[in-house]
Amino acid sequence: MGCVSTVAAGGPGDLLLLLGDQTVGSYILSWWMYIPTGKGGYFNIQHTEDVTTPSFAAEVIFADGGTIGGMANNVAIAGTYAQDTWFQVNLFIDLDNVTASFLIDLTPVATWPFNTETDGAVGPNQLGAIDFYSYGGGAPTLGEFYIDDVSYIHLSTIGVEETARAESFSVYPVPSSNSLTIANNGSNAAAQWRLLDMSGREVMTSAALVMPGSQTVADISDLATGTYTMELTHGGMRERHAVVRN
Repeated sequence: MGCVSTVAAGGPGDLLLLLGDQTVGSYILSWWMYIPTGKGGYFNIQHTEDVTTPSFAAEVIFADGGTIGGMANNVAIAGTYAQDTWFQVNLFIDLDNVTASFLIDLTPVATWPFNTETDGAVGPNQLGAIDFYSYGGGAPTLGEFYIDDVSYIHLSTIGVEETARAESFSVYPVPSSNSLTIANNGSNAAAQWRLLDMSGREVMTSAALVMPGSQTVADISDLATGTYTMELTHGGMRERHAVVRN
């Protein structure tokens, strides 16, 4: 998918990826992106699928030269990316804990409370859409960028009858380079956990149960950098959390 602008102010391309107006759960959204030298790119995160009345959770601008700008919760976004090569964008939205993180090639760029607008005003804690707009940062830079391998994963708590319920565990920090803390916050049952890569292959498993009201630490320093899923099994339920090794 490509977005190419014909005027510095942006347009005509405006492509929406609708995400379901989610209000609970945690989500991974990722894609690969390519921006040629001399061009720029842009996307924003919308709180609602109905964008006729926009509610922006964040705006991200990829400027010519490899710098990243934008705004979330009235705080400037600042980072870097590589032009003339494919790079990965990762968004982690945890609606239950009202947090969002934005990473480039698994390097953290921004984290903010998700129930806010870009100007810092209170907004809905809801995930509606991603808007890829053909904009490159303004004159003299035109927008030209390409998107591939888009992935949208809902990390839900499901039971044997696929009935969702509130998450009982927390897994942090995300992203992490060395260790993860797994805390049993609300389950009355002891839990086993295992860590899966993006192909579903098990790469780690628990040595001991995580008892109610307790926590354990998992050493992930030997894992390859990348995105993983932490799956916990407790009381007949399965609960999944996003994990990033950076």
